[in-house]
Amino acid sequence: MARVLIILVLLTICRGYAQFSENILCKPGHFVLGANYWASHAATEMWVDWNPEVVEQDFKRLSDAGIDVLRIFPIWRDFQPITAIRTFNSGVEDYRFGEIPLPDDQFGNAGVSEKMMERMKILLNLGAKYKIKFIVSLITGQMSHRVFMPPTFAWVTVLHSFLGWCHPVIYYNRWHLHIRR
Repeated sequence: MARVLIILVLLTICRGYAQFSENILCKPGHFVLGANYWASHAATEMWVDWNPEVVEQDFKRLSDAGIDVLRIFPIWRDFQPITAIRTFNSGVEDYRFGEIPLPDDQFGNAGVSEKMMERMKILLNLGAKYKIKFIVSLITGQMSHRVFMPPTFAWVTVLHSFLGWCHPVIYYNRWHLHIRR
């Protein structure tokens, strides 16, 4: 099942915002000032501890300070909280939000949370109010030395599984980069 496409949903939403904004990143003679953004009240938990009033206050302060661009991080486990329903032989029978079947709509078909997508839309609209542009980091599964994987990938050893198909396999061990052939 190809229901795990958070990228397409986010790009669809973000494409609408790109239509009314000029490309300040390529404007000759223009210096862009930007920063990574986490809401001041919640840091990496901003999407689940959602407070649009704090986000708006942050954006006003950042805009007043001359910030043009913010890089934002939709946390993977928050935006795509899917659980794989597995059979005895580890095959995947279905994907759900916890025990709730995925809705039969654009969000369910992509396996993304409609609530989180609405929060993203609010954040982007608040940014537009203060003329802030965004770089959306897709997909944020690791940030600030923590792993934020959806429940369906909780059993996966991230570095091994996602880099495991590379030859030579690159892995990180005790602050040293090793190459294993």
